[in-house]
Amino acid sequence: MDQATFRAYATHASEIAQRHAKGRREQAGIAQYFARAFDRDDRILDIGAGAGCDLALLVSEGYQAYGMEPVAEMRDEAVRAHPELNGRLLEGSLPDGLPDLADVGGPFDAAICAAVLQHLPRAALFDAVFSLRSLLRPGGRVLASVPTRRTDLDEQGRDPFGRYFSGVQAGELDLFFQRAGFRSLDRWEGEDSRGRGGVLQWATLLFELADDVDTESPV
Repeated sequence: MDQATFRAYATHASEIAQRHAKGRREQAGIAQYFARAFDRDDRILDIGAGAGCDLALLVSEGYQAYGMEPVAEMRDEAVRAHPELNGRLLEGSLPDGLPDLADVGGPFDAAICAAVLQHLPRAALFDAVFSLRSLLRPGGRVLASVPTRRTDLDEQGRDPFGRYFSGVQAGELDLFFQRAGFRSLDRWEGEDSRGRGGVLQWATLLFELADDVDTESPV
């Protein structure tokens, strides 16, 4: 994410965390697809864990789950709301700020990117998707969601907090993932019944990394 978006999350961490928590209580969001996307013994990385709502749910349901979040203030809010996440949150970001996975058992079986990739400019999206490969074992899955229609963005693509949104669509993400060596397994699109933060529609996509992909070399 750009520095303005990073500062927005840092400055408004408490308010954003409260909104995320309220949203999860009222609407399942990406969590409604966890059972379809993952096996019970999967080790899962929540990329852009934010306020920790999805990560806490994964842990409560018995998954071996960790989170990756670049903003210290958001990590603090996550642990404040969900003390069980203490020690499960890594500092890191896509594509160039990936954490060392040695201390958490190496590459993961799966990852979620809930409302994360839309903060990256389109020019950085392929690099971000490609960087996911080093976080996953061959055959690993990615469950990603992006807002595909908003009403609260200014001419620069920023919301009232100052966060940048590229407007990336499901078809574009599908192309980036396929170019990076993933195959598409499923896609769900639907309305946000609450219109939260100006969001009207979401797309959620499920991908699987090819078993024979070299996670260290470009495709």
